Amino acid sequence: MRTRSCSTTALVLGTIALAARVSCALAAPEILLKAPFDFRAGSTHFGPGAYILVMAASGSVTILSSDRKRIAVVQARRSETTAGAPGMPTPVVSFRSHGDMRFLAAIQVEGSERWDVAPSEDEAVLVRQKGQPTVTILRAETIEKNQKK
Repeated sequence: MRTRSCSTTALVLGTIALAARVSCALAAPEILLKAPFDFRAGSTHFGPGAYILVMAASGSVTILSSDRKRIAVVQARRSETTAGAPGMPTPVVSFRSHGDMRFLAAIQVEGSERWDVAPSEDEAVLVRQKGQPTVTILRAETIEKNQKK
């Protein structure tokens, strides 16, 4: 019984990851983020490491660990912007930092596309307790469509 449950869970997670990549693959930008710190996206915690971020035109952002063991999908507001991070080429990933806790805030891809992630309920509590966060910005790499395996 337990083996069946684990197999079913693995199959469901694999299907979700595949569906997210296939549904976003046509026109969605994908970037590789190498995070040197822990962060949260929605209610999911991610440790330091390499992550693939897939932005969909619908506004969702899929975060997938490079070992394919962790995945999260968060809703974001897609917008066009004329300004990137000052002095930093795109793509970049921004985090709202509350001390040593960081939350995914925005992804700016090449060109003028940007995805802004709303604060989670946990982050909203921190803002009420500690005030406004600082912003941490990391440079990311664009994943070319012909690089994917």
